[in-house]
Amino acid sequence: MTEMLDVWPHLSITIEQHDLYYDNINLSLQGLHMANVAALLSSEHFHRISQISLFISSWLWQGLPAVMQRPLPELTELRISLNDYKAPPLPVSFLGRSAPRLRRLSLERVPFPGIQRLLLSANNLVGQ
Repeated sequence: MTEMLDVWPHLSITIEQHDLYYDNINLSLQGLHMANVAALLSSEHFHRISQISLFISSWLWQGLPAVMQRPLPELTELRISLNDYKAPPLPVSFLGRSAPRLRRLSLERVPFPGIQRLLLSANNLVGQ
């Protein structure tokens, strides 16, 4: 993933993942896609991520909070929707407790007890 991004110019990055199908072939592909998402969030290109939209099951979400501990300075939109209530709570250090450019936030079935701190840093949120 990182080698591929090194080839492209420094444009903003959008991450989007939807797990709509639940057969064995698609489940393994979705796991591979989520591994790529985790690799991108862990890479040196994390600062280019501007949008994240994830509509997934909680078992795919399990490893992502650990790699989303640092701030994403260009993040303007974060949408996470889990299809069940089995996800553990997000850590207080999610997004480094800071989202200065965040304009849109949607968390569905994602427990986040530390959301107040994140919202205090998100001065650009707009209502819909």
